[in-house]
Amino acid sequence: MRTNNKKWGLLIVILLIGTVSYSQYSYRGNSSNFLKGLSVTGKGALSMFYGDLVDRSRIQYLSGGGISFEREMHPYFSLRTQLMYTTMKGAQLSDGNGPEFANFTGSYVEWTVGGTYSFLNHALGYFRERTFQPYVLLQAGINYFNATEMWGPAGYGEQTGVGVNGKWRDASGIARIVGFGGGTSIWIAPQFKINLEFAGAYAFSDKLDAHDSWFVWPFVDEIYPTKSNDFYYTGTIGVTYIFKNSNFRNDSRFNRRTYNRTRQSYSQKSSRSGSYRR
Repeated sequence: MRTNNKKWGLLIVILLIGTVSYSQYSYRGNSSNFLKGLSVTGKGALSMFYGDLVDRSRIQYLSGGGISFEREMHPYFSLRTQLMYTTMKGAQLSDGNGPEFANFTGSYVEWTVGGTYSFLNHALGYFRERTFQPYVLLQAGINYFNATEMWGPAGYGEQTGVGVNGKWRDASGIARIVGFGGGTSIWIAPQFKINLEFAGAYAFSDKLDAHDSWFVWPFVDEIYPTKSNDFYYTGTIGVTYIFKNSNFRNDSRFNRRTYNRTRQSYSQKSSRSGSYRR
């Protein structure tokens, strides 16, 4: 595991160096150009886990949060990177509907790189000030997880000597993930938007809940593996700040609506600036 962690760490460093080098090459140190079309979003999250231990209690409200950076690369497409911290939980019932057999709690740090597609811009024309700007999302990255599995009242805790509701096992490590989902941005001012998003992630690991095998007492040597790979959803709500608008222009049919939307905001700024000067 330590060797794998070193490999993943080296990969992250290479990707970060490549990103910085590409940015410097593309924009030649011109920070003003780099900021065009760039936005940052702070997010709060809830999680829904769909691994092995999920007969109930799969939803974790106020589970964490994160930050994402996104840049418009085309009137329809944007590139982004995101860092999230989220907690997870779940419980497995005996025979699917009996007392609780086991439960788990855990947390993960997720780093992804992906892209969004704004289909209304494609269908109706580019319009930066559109009230609701829905999009679809594809992304991939890595997940560092840390989970603890506990015996439940219907488990085998007493026979194994750890006591009912005692710890069964721990698991931690790094898993590759691919994700998909969608969301919408809600325009509230020229530089601010509300962001709502719901995305799923498929992990190439079965240990995110620490539960990758089981046995029937007293045949503890007969180990049965669980279904491979875990899956979870993350729902987020956040606030987006746009550093600087991109060079893409609104479709001409939206010129009047753009003017009406931005006029009040800019007139308020001019009013405040005039008062300050006096």
